[in-house]
Amino acid sequence: MKRILFVCTLLSVWTACHQETREERFAREARELTKQCPIAVDANTYLDSLVYDKTNSSYQYYYSLHGADDEQLTDLVTHPSFIGKIKSNVVNSVDMKPYKDAGMIFIYHYYSKASQSLLGNIKITPEDYNQ
Repeated sequence: MKRILFVCTLLSVWTACHQETREERFAREARELTKQCPIAVDANTYLDSLVYDKTNSSYQYYYSLHGADDEQLTDLVTHPSFIGKIKSNVVNSVDMKPYKDAGMIFIYHYYSKASQSLLGNIKITPEDYNQ
């Protein structure tokens, strides 16, 4: 009986020591989503990958856009209404609550599918979504 209790105690200590940290969970979830990429968001937008950056506690989303020339796409992703829409999506997202509770920064990178050029970035900080 003592031996069974000892083994059970060892197993619970071992399990407790190997629990996933919040940062490990964020990194794993980013890797799992990236394995499913590219994911069509709409007719002209694909999510290519998601990266968790532990150093600045951020999720970085990488999108590719097509359907217009690079100048038009740049105008789109840098337009205040587009930026406002992305911010609103983060503010109102129930799915992002655990990440927002952790003070995560969300960075959206938009690239041209045709030229691979960076079209623009949008950074959403806790100050943005906790207003």
